[in-house]
Amino acid sequence: MGNGNDALSWPPNFIAHLVDRGYQVIRYDHRGTGLSTSKEKWKKKKAYSLNDMADDVVAILDTLDVKKAHVIGVSMGGMIAQIVAIENPERTASLTSIMSSAHVMDSELPPMSNKIVPKMISAILKHGFFGGKKGQIKRQIIQKRILMGEATGEIDTRTMAETSLYNLKERDGYKLISARHHYVAILNSKSRYEALSQLPIPTLVIHGEVDPVMPISHGKKMVRAMAQADSLWINNMGHDLPDLELEEMTDRMILNFERGTQ
Repeated sequence: MGNGNDALSWPPNFIAHLVDRGYQVIRYDHRGTGLSTSKEKWKKKKAYSLNDMADDVVAILDTLDVKKAHVIGVSMGGMIAQIVAIENPERTASLTSIMSSAHVMDSELPPMSNKIVPKMISAILKHGFFGGKKGQIKRQIIQKRILMGEATGEIDTRTMAETSLYNLKERDGYKLISARHHYVAILNSKSRYEALSQLPIPTLVIHGEVDPVMPISHGKKMVRAMAQADSLWINNMGHDLPDLELEEMTDRMILNFERGTQ
């Protein structure tokens, strides 16, 4: 998943589409989210990297005795997925990178937008700290709408509320500080264009045309760098996994999976 998000951030319908087609889905909590903890105190001088977070993925596969997997990542998770594929091609059946970038600091491309940051912070300050469980649930729904940008569509507020409440009660909820740690890892990451251009793995790049956070030009440049990459550009999609587009997205992902198992 993306910056600051945990396993339950994946939309249930996204998972259901894949399970219904016969795939086993493994979700996990990033460092500092959900049930994931760290024995060492985070320090900026010794901050963990996206490569360290990619090692977490391989450790999970090792623990579950999974020799090879289709690796999927959203936003920061897409960057981590790219690193998993680059460093462990023998473990990666295919790669799907969604609303992500191969180099967030690419000077030739528009940078990640900060326009929505004040709105996101406002939602946290208003609902995340002082609003109790109901406030935190409302914060997540508000932030989802912000991340949609100009995209239209209904939000399944009931499912989001039920998932958020379970997360708060059973899984320690959202930790703003972990999102900050993840952001540092993103900013410290290097270009992956050259390594991706040599990747012998079927790859699908998905990006929303109206992404208010990561400009779609990042996804398009990644595709140009990879001769074997396929792409899916979705008109009515921001920095979010919209319910109305999930079936098309997962259908294209499965086509990419099949390229990786031929």
